[in-house]
Amino acid sequence: MDQFAYSTKLEHPWDDVSLGWLNRYPNPNSAHVLSSDIIERYVDDKGRLYTERCLSKRVEFLNGHRNT
Repeated sequence: MDQFAYSTKLEHPWDDVSLGWLNRYPNPNSAHVLSSDIIERYVDDKGRLYTERCLSKRVEFLNGHRNT
């Protein structure tokens, strides 16, 4: 399983940014995403939204198999 975290400052209204980010899956144009589950979500003491999700994706490799 891969894990990552990042942060960035966006110059757009918070409502637009959060709505787009949280609603991007499921999406008919992203058939490779099999499921999206919310593990945890809260707003911290500084007003930042924290969301932990688990995405299940199908990955196809160009040569037909995974290099290990």
